[in-house]
Amino acid sequence: MSNKITFNDAQKEQIRQALSDYLFISDGAAKESFIRSVEQTGTLSAFGAGSLLSYSHLQEADGTFKKDLADKFPGIDQASLVKVTPATLKDYEKDFVCFDIHYRGTPEKPGITIGNEFKKGAETPGGILETKIDHLGADSAANFVCYYLEKFNQREAPPNMPIYKFEVINVESEDGRKVPSIVCVADRASDLYIYNPENRFAKTRPFYQIERGPQGDNIKAFIMAAAYNDKRPDGSQKGPGAITDLDYLRNLINDSMAKGVEVESRFHGLYTSAIRERMKIDPEERMMLEGFEHEGRKGNMPRMLENFMFAISAHNEGVRYRELAIPRSTQPETLAL
Repeated sequence: MSNKITFNDAQKEQIRQALSDYLFISDGAAKESFIRSVEQTGTLSAFGAGSLLSYSHLQEADGTFKKDLADKFPGIDQASLVKVTPATLKDYEKDFVCFDIHYRGTPEKPGITIGNEFKKGAETPGGILETKIDHLGADSAANFVCYYLEKFNQREAPPNMPIYKFEVINVESEDGRKVPSIVCVADRASDLYIYNPENRFAKTRPFYQIERGPQGDNIKAFIMAAAYNDKRPDGSQKGPGAITDLDYLRNLINDSMAKGVEVESRFHGLYTSAIRERMKIDPEERMMLEGFEHEGRKGNMPRMLENFMFAISAHNEGVRYRELAIPRSTQPETLAL
């Protein structure tokens, strides 16, 4: 049972300003919908899939809570604060449509990541990350909302990677609630939107002039097979499981299924295709990538064998996928990928 929160005018204005400053939301009605939902439910809600459904925007790199969190907001703890509710976002479709140059790619060799796109009649499965704050007083709750939005912005929209337009959209939870939630919508005007014919990489490397359809899907699979970033912004080494695009997709599939969130068959297909493309990579580079992925082994099973078994499992569950056929003349190693 949730307790309601009643914000005064100053606290509401504080939250409106944070929505403008951190999520760049200018729609007044969307702001009011978000504030009203927080007041009525005592909950902050964001919709997504994969890593967005984790709590990492309030955590340090080692998984512990931000060091100032408990001091600023007494009673905040992961067990009682956060839950993921399976949900559906209508009239949108999620796919790998954005270049990643920060998390699992670099400005020289990008990876790809997910964005939601408007598509009339579509339904995209995902989850609502619900963060309970109804134990906080109104002033502390308003401050936490602003803190949350700032950290959400830092995680989803790093300064060097402006790929989203944040929107507040009603999302339908599996229990029938309409929940105003923050949604990361792909910015089609961004030069990191992969289908932008003038995207940042297509200007100098024709391989990155990606179009929708089978050939574009094949190119995305090749990018995913090779993309990685093993360093944090401060130059320190990342831990295993957070370095390669292939691990990102694998974790997205596994984590979503563990949370009861449906995974579209095209993501299983993309994973299988990327595994096949990985086998075409130079053996030395492939060994390096596999070394990044879960420390290269799970028990005594080589990572590549584990990957194949995962792909076979997906296929046995009825997932259909297509054999890759990127023409050798357009392979990125000949185009200075």
